[in-house]
Amino acid sequence: MKLILFDLDGTLANSLQDLADSCNYALQQNGFPTHPVEDYRYLVGQGVDRLLLDASPKHAHGAQQQAALKQSFRQYYHRHFLDSTRLYLGIPAMLETLRRTGYQMGLLSNKPDAFVALIVEALSLSPYLDAYAGQRDGIARKPDPTAALQMMTQLGCSATDTCYVGDSNVDIQTAQNAGIRSIGVSWGFRGRAELEQSGADDVVDTPAQLTALLTSLFTPQNKENPHAD
Repeated sequence: MKLILFDLDGTLANSLQDLADSCNYALQQNGFPTHPVEDYRYLVGQGVDRLLLDASPKHAHGAQQQAALKQSFRQYYHRHFLDSTRLYLGIPAMLETLRRTGYQMGLLSNKPDAFVALIVEALSLSPYLDAYAGQRDGIARKPDPTAALQMMTQLGCSATDTCYVGDSNVDIQTAQNAGIRSIGVSWGFRGRAELEQSGADDVVDTPAQLTALLTSLFTPQNKENPHAD
């Protein structure tokens, strides 16, 4: 392994409360019923458009209503995206170890690209990442592999030396569609059962376990190590 691609929400950062609050605000502002925070574990993960579609009643699925929901969501989330969002315990130490080991690392999310950039900087992730991207116009969202394959090309890596780490079936499917190794993390929004049912190559329960797995997969003799001390 040479390159690790990470999901963001539910993998590196616990953002569930802020996403739920933002979606509930949008729903409430537009006269639709809201949902308990726990329901959002299964609503988030496929981008804002899909989130709002799945969270709203069928009679609100028209283009005009969805556009109004999206505007409300973005306005609220822009002000509150860091109210509760934090890195999971153990993530900074894991990233530091993987960087010292010599890995390249990227982040690929279905969250809008502008918000990914804001969160990467706010949570001090940028020193560990060689590239990061969110949902962009003209590029299909995960589990379509296009964005992952583009990032692999950008960083000079192939399917044989890349893995994708995430917390949901969308992430496992993304890896499978890109032809790369899939690693599921059970501490995120979905849990171990979904990851195993999706056919993850590996499932780990803690950042320490993920660190141990990834360091065991790294082969220094095949690559330079520009980040090691």
